[in-house]
Amino acid sequence: MNQEQANQEKKGKGKLILVLILTLALAVGAGTGIYFVWQGASYLTTDNARVTTTLISITPPVPGTLERFTIYEGRYVEENEILGWVENGEAIRSPINGIVVRTLAVRDQTVSPHEPLALIADINGLHIQANIEETDIARIQLGQTAIVTIDGFGSRQFSGYVSEIGHATQAELTGSALFFNTGGTFTRVTHLIPIKITVTDEVNLDSFIGVNARVRLPLRQPAVVQPFTTPAGAGDGISVRGTVESVESRNIYTTLGFMVERVYVKEGDRVTAGQTLGTLDTGDLALTIAQQRASLETARQSADSAVFETQRMLREASANLANNTNIHILSAEAALNAAETALTAAQKNYNDAVRDHTTGSNTQAARIELETRENAHANALILHAGGIISQDELRQTETALTLARNQYNDATEAQQRTLEQLRLALQSAVSAHQNAQELFNASRIAAGQDIARLRDGITSAEIASNLEHMELALQLLEKQLEDSVIRSPIDGTVTAVIAREGAVGMGLLFVIEDTDSLKITTRFREYDIGRIETGMAVIITSNATGNAEYAGIISRINPAAAAAAPIVEFEAEVTVTSAETGLRIGMNARVDVVLEH
Repeated sequence: MNQEQANQEKKGKGKLILVLILTLALAVGAGTGIYFVWQGASYLTTDNARVTTTLISITPPVPGTLERFTIYEGRYVEENEILGWVENGEAIRSPINGIVVRTLAVRDQTVSPHEPLALIADINGLHIQANIEETDIARIQLGQTAIVTIDGFGSRQFSGYVSEIGHATQAELTGSALFFNTGGTFTRVTHLIPIKITVTDEVNLDSFIGVNARVRLPLRQPAVVQPFTTPAGAGDGISVRGTVESVESRNIYTTLGFMVERVYVKEGDRVTAGQTLGTLDTGDLALTIAQQRASLETARQSADSAVFETQRMLREASANLANNTNIHILSAEAALNAAETALTAAQKNYNDAVRDHTTGSNTQAARIELETRENAHANALILHAGGIISQDELRQTETALTLARNQYNDATEAQQRTLEQLRLALQSAVSAHQNAQELFNASRIAAGQDIARLRDGITSAEIASNLEHMELALQLLEKQLEDSVIRSPIDGTVTAVIAREGAVGMGLLFVIEDTDSLKITTRFREYDIGRIETGMAVIITSNATGNAEYAGIISRINPAAAAAAPIVEFEAEVTVTSAETGLRIGMNARVDVVLEH
């Protein structure tokens, strides 16, 4: 009996211990569950985080052959340190203190300013970027503490704080947000908003760029927002969903293709219209502009001088022609006058010679002498026949007659020769006179042609003085220099910085949005379109902002449907009228239109 009682007591103790164990296990499980529930409610933990920084692209200043390239991956470089040289070009320098994370070129390679040679990470800007779901972003604030663990450091924890909260979702920044499908039905997507966490502990993250991290953030309660009061007399409403956007958004582009020299803003910075966002490296553009200006001024002075000189020559030539003081005409006229005098003299001499030949005045003495000798010889023949004179005396008369006849023939021949010479001289004088007349006429024609040529020269000089092509080239260079300073066109917030120092600036560089003036793009179905109109009040809510309600009005309704059957919808915009909302660009939102009876 005692043994049986002992066994019963032993079984009773065993059951009691089992009950105690089960009770303890339940208590531990409940405590653990409560702990994890509390952790989930009080802390936000995300693995969508990594170590990151700004990456700078290194590009050569001029195209050419890479003569020397002294860097390699993992090497630390200092600002302004020479990294290499391009043949017959400038040295390639580092714009920052950093670490080379990738090399993209080798020595003797042909390179150009549009192709990066290497990527350098800014070691002074290392931080943790975490992507937070939009439904949790309202519970995070700047300066909020953070606990970070980084793959590669094991379970070691680092302290930090939230130093920046993005003003737009990642989908909005990358352009991958999906608002509506082809059938017109709204597709709801939970977007991510980037935040920046600065690590305050002393830790070298230079070798951990791109390494995954885990971020743990103590959550704050959502801000208490005064609910929007439904208008009195409101009846049934219409509910639609849409996406938060900025009323005014500007994408800032460049087509210059210059290297980005400096970036002065970061995402989240507020800027004013005209504020400098960044600058492009224009190299020797300012010197080129100065040279172009000097060339333009020299060309303008030369052109003006050419026009002035040609006008002066035209005035002088016209005056000389009008006043008969043209040196060429005067010379030709003097030659013509001399030719006329010579012609008159030659004509007179010839006419006199012809008259003398006709009258025989030049041979008269020889002819009289011949006639006298002929008579004398005839008488001598009679006297010789009568024996009155001797044979010698007769021969003397014959000799005298022969001499007289020869003199007469010589005189006649001389007269013929003189007449021919004077005739030839007259022909020469006529020809010389004709030539002089033609030269005179040609000189007057040439003077007129010179005037016409000078008039054409003035026109040509005036055309040449039109330096519009050089002025346009200068204006283009000046526009490039002006556009190399990237300025904000509006007041707003920087929601995206695509520009990277050291990289080639081409295409989109910055996105500026007015984060204080928000709108929601949405669609209303055709059976609701007759019940709404612009100016109607709406209530705006979002999962990201909890139970907060914001006021808005319908500001635009498209007159044409946005999608074909079977679902017909009309695009619309709702302007957010509440100030300082928790809404952020890219968030999903709900719009309730309260219809009054």
